[in-house]
Amino acid sequence: MNIKYFNPKTVKPGTIPGRIIQPKLEVNPPNDIYEKQADEVANRVSRMPGNAQDNLQMQPKEDEDKKLQMKSEEEDKNLQMKSEEDESVSRPPEDEEKGKIQMSVGSSSNNQVPQVSSSLASQLNSTKGQGSPLSEGVSREMGQKIGGNFNNVRVHTDDNAVRMNKELGAKAFTHGNDIYFNNGQYNPENSSERHLLVHELTHVIQQKQHSAQRKIMRAVTEQGVDAEFIKWADENKRVKDKTHKDFPWSAWDFIRPKIVDEVMDPLPKPKDPKELKEWQDNYLRAEIVARWLFTLKATSTDKDIKDDADSKAFYILDSLVKAGFVSKAIAQSGYLNADTRILVYNTILKNPSTASASELEAIVTFLCATVDDPTKVTIVDTLTNGNNSPLKNLDDTRTKAIIKPLFLKFGTQQKIIDAIAEILMFNPKVRASLSDSMMSSQIGNPDLLFKVLKHDFFIEPSYGATILQPLIPAGMSNEDYDKSRMKTDMPWVYTYKQKYYVQYLIDLAKSQSIIIPPPKTFGFDDLKTWLETNTENIGDAARKKYPTNPEPIFEIYRNITDIFFFHVDKGNITPDPKGKIAHLPAGEPSKKRLQADCDVFASYGMRFFFDAKFEPIGYIAIIPGNTDAHAGALIRKDNKYYVISNKNVLETNISETKTNEKKGDAIKMLSKLTFYDVYDDSNLKDLKIYYSDAGTNGEMPNNFINQDISLLRGDLDPSK
Repeated sequence: MNIKYFNPKTVKPGTIPGRIIQPKLEVNPPNDIYEKQADEVANRVSRMPGNAQDNLQMQPKEDEDKKLQMKSEEEDKNLQMKSEEDESVSRPPEDEEKGKIQMSVGSSSNNQVPQVSSSLASQLNSTKGQGSPLSEGVSREMGQKIGGNFNNVRVHTDDNAVRMNKELGAKAFTHGNDIYFNNGQYNPENSSERHLLVHELTHVIQQKQHSAQRKIMRAVTEQGVDAEFIKWADENKRVKDKTHKDFPWSAWDFIRPKIVDEVMDPLPKPKDPKELKEWQDNYLRAEIVARWLFTLKATSTDKDIKDDADSKAFYILDSLVKAGFVSKAIAQSGYLNADTRILVYNTILKNPSTASASELEAIVTFLCATVDDPTKVTIVDTLTNGNNSPLKNLDDTRTKAIIKPLFLKFGTQQKIIDAIAEILMFNPKVRASLSDSMMSSQIGNPDLLFKVLKHDFFIEPSYGATILQPLIPAGMSNEDYDKSRMKTDMPWVYTYKQKYYVQYLIDLAKSQSIIIPPPKTFGFDDLKTWLETNTENIGDAARKKYPTNPEPIFEIYRNITDIFFFHVDKGNITPDPKGKIAHLPAGEPSKKRLQADCDVFASYGMRFFFDAKFEPIGYIAIIPGNTDAHAGALIRKDNKYYVISNKNVLETNISETKTNEKKGDAIKMLSKLTFYDVYDDSNLKDLKIYYSDAGTNGEMPNNFINQDISLLRGDLDPSK
């Protein structure tokens, strides 16, 4: 199939109704670099499996004014002349860019260049942006495979599009973000017939490049660089034939001294304006030389030539990255071999703020595409090494761009949880934005956020959070750092834990046909009222959801007590005998949780598990003479005994075949587990232990609360 690429030649403008300027459209010769590039991309995409993630990275989605120059010198002169001729005309800046068409010709066409009529140009202008968008699935797949954002592409298949294609003798043609198809040529759901669509989408990217380049890169042209290269080759007796096997070496030796020093570092950026302009122009020259090398690679059948062209192009793109021209390097990186492409991308990730968000997303998508183990992705190792790095200090948009493909590829594997947790530890400024995005499923989903918030970094400090040493200010102890984290980190942690878990419990109840309305607000008083009102419903829902498996119910208790209760380390909080919580004051962090201590947890835990149809057995209080007391509770389910100790539920490994057959052993184990959960027996003095059976509905007896001497149990001392 013969493919032709149409470029605008700007001539003396005419006036078209509704527009001030409409450039005339003319046709470039067939088989130029743009058509070869589009065919190459279409061929490569066609060979990919349906789920391939091999992003060819034709073009990033942002910073389009920084891309590869694809203009000829003659076109640029025409543009300049046009501007000079029409200085008196009020010209919208976008009108400069309207005269660009690329088309795929029909099988009956010959190589003659058709004329583009003024009526067709007018039709293009009037229909621009009015077609249909690509389906979400096709847009996403094409974006991943080609490398670009096609959300703004509009497809035209109506009678008007068919008429224009017939006038041009085309199967399809592209004008900016609009693609016009002839009758029967658009069938995106058939993967075997997408070659034409991929070809035209490549033209969309080319035209974006083309549009941006003509604004900022008129000084250096391919024609001019070609003349410089030929002169250099003649003077140095080097190969100048761009199809010769030695051309990669010749091209590299021509451009190398202009962009790098002897150790392959980029030449320093000059301060003098004239020298700076030449320095910048040399990297524009390097872009053009890289394109020559990629053209040779694409057209040669010799493996050695292909490899030489790839390696020299890699040197150029790597130099562009190191010199700060990241977008220019990315624009051509899709033509590198996978191994050299990864090297370029890893160089970018050492200084990721130089890349746009869409570029970073494309890079990480590519790096993840061919592996199933996140530990084999360099960026994941960097994000989980426990040290600060530029990747952990990006703005929220770039941070999301990195996390999104990691989640899409690897889901909630622990290494991804670790990576996100480290980012949020080192980069507090993105916490709220990233958390909101996960809660709304824009990035990841709420479950991902909750798993991150349950990471060891975000455990309440007094409960043993993991400390990242590089984050501790100089001269601050670990203990003082833990205290500071209650003010700096924990308010955010518990704000989002509460948002997540309230909805989780509502959904859990709904799944069991139990209605739990949401709290009025997420303020302390409303949350307390909500939990007080719905504890019975939550316990009942948990019992119905998990009738034979107690462990998920234990986890619900652990989460409720972590998320809604603050364990005070000093003073005494009086428990309600029935486990009610309305009387509990506000506690840390930032008065978001209920103040509680061990006996509050024992009574509330008994209440919760009673509603989940566990049997209440009894309470224990361990009171040393020289340190704080501790309390716990004993429950039973399906003839197995369990211990409630603060925010945890412990296994006794005691079961019975007859009711109360092993109750005495279970009470002794209650004492032992409760004791060793908080104490080291080596320094305890004057130890007293009280035990009482629970009330019928799990109530904590008043004589137990008041430590009635009749409840003393010396036989339960686990230290003896």
